[in-house]
Amino acid sequence: LRSTWVTIGVLRVDPPVGPAVLGTPLRLTGIARGLAAPALAASVDGGINWSKVGPVSRDATGAFSIDVKPTRTTRYRLQVKEGVSPPILVRVAGK
Repeated sequence: LRSTWVTIGVLRVDPPVGPAVLGTPLRLTGIARGLAAPALAASVDGGINWSKVGPVSRDATGAFSIDVKPTRTTRYRLQVKEGVSPPILVRVAGK
């Protein structure tokens, strides 16, 4: 591609191995490469209502980790001005 109108990047949030435990932080990891200012967003209904959790800090390879503390089953995704990643579902189990 010789166009400057195209930006290629990677946005991915890795699904956790198991459910989150209520009241305990859960570390989410993933990749945010080639796109400016990625932020983690959350939605409890998975619909159009997504709220920004916060920006993600990446290393030189684009890898990131961020701690979240969901109080109920929640979907998470990365978002940038140009688009969003596929969402992941984090189930929450009681203590």
